[in-house]
Amino acid sequence: MSVFIRLTSVLAITCLLLLPGCGGESSEGESDAIEVKAPTTPEEVLILAMDEAIRLVEADSIKAMFEKFTPPDDLARIDSAGVIDQVLNQFKIFKLDFVRALKESKTIQPEFNEDTTKATYEVVEVEVPGHKVKFQKIEDTWYFSD
Repeated sequence: MSVFIRLTSVLAITCLLLLPGCGGESSEGESDAIEVKAPTTPEEVLILAMDEAIRLVEADSIKAMFEKFTPPDDLARIDSAGVIDQVLNQFKIFKLDFVRALKESKTIQPEFNEDTTKATYEVVEVEVPGHKVKFQKIEDTWYFSD
């Protein structure tokens, strides 16, 4: 089960437990439970991933976002080279453009490779390298790609 599907399940349970009226009984004894649909397409999963990345960056949790969305091999190389702080500081310079690019990406259809393990969003409103936001899927998890 991918991390995004688990995240969706946790969010659904949280909604049912914390929002007033969610999952409780109405005054007439009928259930007011909200049905939350788990993502079923790669596009839906990628939108959830982008939402999470945006949330982390806007909360200034840059390191958490970086650790969650950097491919494991790349993260290990950066960590072993001892340059993670430099990478994070460099990213902070461009974080607003990054968020804007992700928000734009959520509004357009990605282009997938044949086996749906790579997704590319062509962005025009934000200056990002090649005007593209790229993802790669590794073991059921989507990561940012270059």
